[in-house]
Amino acid sequence: MLLLSLVLFCGLFVALTYGIEFILPPFGKLYYIDIIEILNSLSMTLSYKIGLSLKMCFILTVVVISIIPLIITLYMNVRLRKNRRKICKYRLK
Repeated sequence: MLLLSLVLFCGLFVALTYGIEFILPPFGKLYYIDIIEILNSLSMTLSYKIGLSLKMCFILTVVVISIIPLIITLYMNVRLRKNRRKICKYRLK
C-alpha cells in the first residue's frame, strides 16, 4: 500500500509539473525537458515576482505543486482502505 501511494504521488507530481510546463508560454511546447529545470524556471519566475530568495521560492514552488498530488493520494488511500475492510471481513489475529 505504501509503494502504491509513493508511485501515485510521484507520478502525479511529475505529470502536474510537465502539465504546467506545457501550459506556460510557448503554448503547447516543452521548452525544458528535465523536471528540475522546469521547477527552477518556475521558482525563478516566482522569485522575480515576489522578491524572495531563489532557494525559498524553489521550496515554495515544490510545496505548491505537491499539494494536489498529496490530496489525491490521501483520498485514494482512504478509499482503498475502506474497500479492503469490506473485502477482508475475516482476519487472523
